[in-house]
Amino acid sequence: MPSTTVKYDQVYGSSMDNDYGRRVLMQVAIVVAALMVAVISYYLFDNYYAHILGPNLSRFVYAAIVSLFIYAAVRVVVAGVERFLLRFMDVSRAHPFVFLVSLVGYVILALAVLWAIGINVTSVVLGGTFLSLIIGLAAQSVLANMFAGLMIIVSRPFRVGQQVGILAWQYGIALPSYPPKFFSKDEIRPSYNGKVVSVSINYTTIEEESGNLVRIANSVLLQASVTIRGKYQMVRARYEIPKSLQFSTISREIAGRVAEIKGCQEAPVVTIDETAINTYVISILGKFETKSTDVTRSEILRRVMDYVEPLKGKTD
Repeated sequence: MPSTTVKYDQVYGSSMDNDYGRRVLMQVAIVVAALMVAVISYYLFDNYYAHILGPNLSRFVYAAIVSLFIYAAVRVVVAGVERFLLRFMDVSRAHPFVFLVSLVGYVILALAVLWAIGINVTSVVLGGTFLSLIIGLAAQSVLANMFAGLMIIVSRPFRVGQQVGILAWQYGIALPSYPPKFFSKDEIRPSYNGKVVSVSINYTTIEEESGNLVRIANSVLLQASVTIRGKYQMVRARYEIPKSLQFSTISREIAGRVAEIKGCQEAPVVTIDETAINTYVISILGKFETKSTDVTRSEILRRVMDYVEPLKGKTD
């Protein structure tokens, strides 16, 4: 039996390595194919069509050919680096390295396009022109997202995989003109809530609980209010009770039933929140380890209802 286990582990590891090797070979093949297409396109255009457009327009075609090849190479390299790093670390730690590789790749792409157009790249990089160009463009929307994304990666206000809430004045949400929930005191905050999926050159992607993907520009996110959702959530539920049922009689039982909910961390607090002529409203507040506060609130209300409603019939 021990020898069989060792043999199985060796075969499993070998199959994983072979699969990774095939992916690497496929990526190399894509780069080589893109290079061949670029060389053939460059040759055909240079020999048969360049004289028709003239030198001034031809250099822009050359720049397009070069940029397409480098763009394909950058995408393949970034994907390869990401797969390689994910074999040794989780996505939150691998993502900053992937982002930096993407940033370097696109800087090379920009310099290559400048070279293909006919601009002296050496003098641009070594001189003050390049720095002035970068700073000037960074003030505009062209590179603002890139610099903001780099700042997010460096300062790390949140990590990939974390649950966050994003509140930004640039993305206003129309609030409803009616109460959001009966007997509710919940805050109405127009924020985007979900899990951070990725931080790319231009956008940060958040997956909402509904499954929708929200892409927020990095320049906007850098100015936004970010709420990082913790492991434990405070959940509040309210329920209307007839005054024929004394609070001192039912409060302890309700707290005990709510404490039995999976993920409850502390004894729930049951208090009187409001009172009317014939009824009063109780508030149940508890600390839970949960991914959805709505689901937990529903379970609290169900347990309270299952206990209180039969008692109403006895007092009538």
